[in-house]
Amino acid sequence: EQMNALPDDGFGYGLLRYLNPGTAPVLAGYDRPQIAFNYLGRFDTALEGGQSVESQLGGGADPGMGLAHTLEINAIAHGSAEGVRLDAVWSWPQEVLDRDEVAELADLWVRMLGVLAGHAALPEAGGHSPSDFPLVTLEQEQLDGWAGEGMVVEDVLPLSPLQEGLLFHALFDEDAVDVYNVQLAFDLSGALDAGVLRRSAEVLVGRHASLRACFRERENGEPVQVIAGSVSVPWRVVDLSEYSGAGQGERVARLLEEERAARFDMASAPLMRFLVIRLAPDRHK
Repeated sequence: EQMNALPDDGFGYGLLRYLNPGTAPVLAGYDRPQIAFNYLGRFDTALEGGQSVESQLGGGADPGMGLAHTLEINAIAHGSAEGVRLDAVWSWPQEVLDRDEVAELADLWVRMLGVLAGHAALPEAGGHSPSDFPLVTLEQEQLDGWAGEGMVVEDVLPLSPLQEGLLFHALFDEDAVDVYNVQLAFDLSGALDAGVLRRSAEVLVGRHASLRACFRERENGEPVQVIAGSVSVPWRVVDLSEYSGAGQGERVARLLEEERAARFDMASAPLMRFLVIRLAPDRHK
């Protein structure tokens, strides 16, 4: 997050540090860094003639030239059929540090890399930070709070103007019926495998991110839509096959009315639910 906060990835620092007459004296007053870490990137192929990429990127300065840092680390990754290997070259002035001191520090660094790699392999490792969602401005505490609720966040997006309007009406009077709740009712005839139907609904919701959206507020009150990575699809089955005629019709109408009136928690995904009404062995709604 600190590196992402640098304007243009720090590209203009040299201009400000050395050439800009207004900023160069200010920056010159700060302490010079004692350690330089330079990651040269990843290379998967060797150069012509069998030369390694590392040999071409090594320093060519005169040995008598002063070093800019007390310790310099140049690291490079290169891949092969066996995997990716990270190499690091440590350079230091012998009059300031001795080999044992640098070797001890290098050993600690390697051990810490092993700890980080081991942690990253754990199922509970990882998580999002604000820069993962560039379309909105979030705080780390907010992301941590959502994760603490057990929410698996896939994406966080701003609202479209239409969504803003719909959300306003949904939250304006939470005791009234949400007039924008949409109910679709289908009559199904023939044999029904309710398990297959339920799994189909789960696959549909899992396939389309927009069906896994809920709406949360940022710390400044501005709403955002949070796409949940996984959700539990609300599913209910009511058996009215023991009723017939007008009695069954009245109960179906009452169920549909109750479903229309039941409000959604806009902060919890998915904002849809399913009700299967069994009218007869070969008729469902």
